[in-house]
Amino acid sequence: MPLYCSLPTSRAVDRLKACAGTRSFFWSTNARSSHLAGTAPYHDSYILLHTHQHPSQYPPKSKSPLWRQLTLEARNWGGIVNFSWSSTQSVHPGYSGVGEDGGEEHYYATAFSVDRAPLYIPEVSLANLAQVAGQLREHTQTAQLASEVEDNSADKASEVEAKVHLYVCTHGSRDCRCGDTGGDVAKTLHEEISKRDLWDRVSLGEVAHVGGHK
Repeated sequence: MPLYCSLPTSRAVDRLKACAGTRSFFWSTNARSSHLAGTAPYHDSYILLHTHQHPSQYPPKSKSPLWRQLTLEARNWGGIVNFSWSSTQSVHPGYSGVGEDGGEEHYYATAFSVDRAPLYIPEVSLANLAQVAGQLREHTQTAQLASEVEDNSADKASEVEAKVHLYVCTHGSRDCRCGDTGGDVAKTLHEEISKRDLWDRVSLGEVAHVGGHK
């Protein structure tokens, strides 16, 4: 369950603690804000390309050919693509940056969709992009089909990961508010999760810009 935060979140952590261990869901401050100007588009799938670099080191706008191509593909099934960083997330050994130096790109990726456990992909590159796009489309469309059918079975509940995945935009070179306020939010969340001993139930990461800048 990715949650994109831009506000002080002591109450958000309380909410996460209450949600962890229950039936998971996909929620975002941007996901259903299609009528708000200057925000990220509505999406049913959120795809994160894992980086070694912290978002504070990302360029203002990505020039990554892989990100651009995957973004075009993902639009066909209501997905958006972003870069993420976490001290605990898996990264591809062949990673060479976010496509700024013209080098070949390799990423480990995680995809989130409604009522499905996250999809973990050990390698995304331009060479296997068509195959990966097919996996991502199936992951999203299967989730969409399942949401149209009322099903309270134990099998459906078992498909959804109970752990909460929390992401904060800290992309300061794109929007200074994300670098300042976002960094403070991420730090506060880290402290609260540690204080409440929730690391087995909450995952915290940081991402590139998701929209809403001025």
